[in-house]
Amino acid sequence: MKNRKLVLILVILVLFLFHFSTIAFAAPSFSDIGVKPILPEDQKEGVAGYYDLEVKPGFQQEVYLSVQNNKDEPIIVQLIPANAYSTLTGGIVYQASLDSDDAKLLDNAFALSQYLSLNNELALQPYEVREVPIKISVPNIKSGTLLGGIVVQEIKKENQPDTQPSEEQKDKATFNIKTQVAYAIAIQLDLPEPAETNFSFGNAGFDPDSGNVYIDMKNEAARIEKDISGVYSVANEQGKLLFDGDLKPFIITPKTQMRYYMPWDYDTLETGTYTLFIKANVNGQDVTAQQTFKIATQDVAKYVEKHEVTTIKTGISPIYWGISGIIIIALLIVVFLLVKKNKKQSDSKQKG
Repeated sequence: MKNRKLVLILVILVLFLFHFSTIAFAAPSFSDIGVKPILPEDQKEGVAGYYDLEVKPGFQQEVYLSVQNNKDEPIIVQLIPANAYSTLTGGIVYQASLDSDDAKLLDNAFALSQYLSLNNELALQPYEVREVPIKISVPNIKSGTLLGGIVVQEIKKENQPDTQPSEEQKDKATFNIKTQVAYAIAIQLDLPEPAETNFSFGNAGFDPDSGNVYIDMKNEAARIEKDISGVYSVANEQGKLLFDGDLKPFIITPKTQMRYYMPWDYDTLETGTYTLFIKANVNGQDVTAQQTFKIATQDVAKYVEKHEVTTIKTGISPIYWGISGIIIIALLIVVFLLVKKNKKQSDSKQKG
């Protein structure tokens, strides 16, 4: 009994040590740059962390951004005017320009980056704090919301080695990993008249790289549509429901298009034509769509290559399999009869 208890204690101790040996403790991180908006007097009440201003067409205003160097060495900081785009995860990303299948701006007149002026580079001494002026020039647009911001990041130069590498170093693989952190401060400009909701669905399709069904969504209104939610389902050519799911709440930025992805949640993937049924609730309005899409043979092949999948159908008709089965059975019967006939002939020869 004592030996059994001792073994149990040793096992627990080994598992305890193994558990902690696999944990990596990271040193506390400290931001190299401090960025903070200095909110003006006309900032919308109750909003902090970014600029939210009610403006008029042709309006001009200067706001200030506090940028601090938290390092003990001089740095150069880059400040980039940016536009707002919707992300695949349902949030917002700020970039100077973006035009891809996943996200794009629908109306360049609402690209806020072109209405923001500031010095693009800033040299900071160790621990220096500087207030950077940002000039905002509102376009002659009467209604809606413009959304963008300022992206702040340190300009890091690659370190070049002063000496040639040794023969031993040449034989070793060297990896130079460069990590850059960017900080975005949003700027929201609300014009006098609010824009009405104008949301719609676009084309649907299948992405073999990710194994997802997708549909394009358009927000043609100059307004931020928040908390969009809904449901979807996918059916095959015979009308059989394959899978369904929920649209998790997400945001779509003004005058932009985004691509929304839904996982292929069926046991097999087969070439053919499918139908996506989707319904979203946008600002209290139900928006529905029924879009067909095709999965081609090359899509299945690419999906198999990217994902280790064993149960994949190539889209061969069930009639084909039925005919093939009948042929195989017929061939087996013929072979059996031939063998039986040959055996009878052999037996009669032996008797003769």
